Amino acid sequence: MLKNLSAQASMPKLDAVLDGAQLLAMRREVDAVRIHDVLLNYALQVISKTRAHERIQLGVSPRGALAWIRCAKAKAAMEGRDYVLPDDLKACAQPVLAHRLILGGLSLGSDRQAEAVLAQILEEIPVPVEKFQG
Repeated sequence: MLKNLSAQASMPKLDAVLDGAQLLAMRREVDAVRIHDVLLNYALQVISKTRAHERIQLGVSPRGALAWIRCAKAKAAMEGRDYVLPDDLKACAQPVLAHRLILGGLSLGSDRQAEAVLAQILEEIPVPVEKFQG
């Protein structure tokens, strides 16, 4: 197995599913999705809590926060909306944020524990309930 590691013959050929222009068009569509300031404030509260939580040694970075917002926008676009709902942020929180948390103490390196801490943070911070269309 180690000898064959560098063998390229076993690599399958993959066909492109879209070209560069299509990818850029999709990215522009996601970028055009609106997110209400109330939701941005909610996201900021969650991110800030990850940086101040007693069990978290290193919280979500600004780049992680941007990834969370972009994921929520992409989810909204995939569902045919040009605006983000609180449910979009909630659905994207665990997959985008949990692995970015570095827990301290005995929890160091535990993905499950990071997911649990993030779930606790998400429960503690009230989700905005307003009309976010338009």
